[in-house]
Amino acid sequence: MAKASTGTSSISRCCRPIAVAAGTKILDALEASARQQGLGALTLSVLADNSAALRFYLRRGFAETGQAGAAHIAMKKDLA
Repeated sequence: MAKASTGTSSISRCCRPIAVAAGTKILDALEASARQQGLGALTLSVLADNSAALRFYLRRGFAETGQAGAAHIAMKKDLA
């Protein structure tokens, strides 16, 4: 997790798929850490053709914020 000067943190991409239960635990830990650090939001990008990941992040409260390069969708979750 990389802290940005804007009070947000960007989540780096995993190189391979992980189970939903593991993804949920990891994301829960990242959100808790970000809140403890006083961050207001998390951001990430996901491959546009990775529909399973898109659905996962949408269910977890992330919203699409636009394109992140040619093949990625940018997403953000407000923590406040």
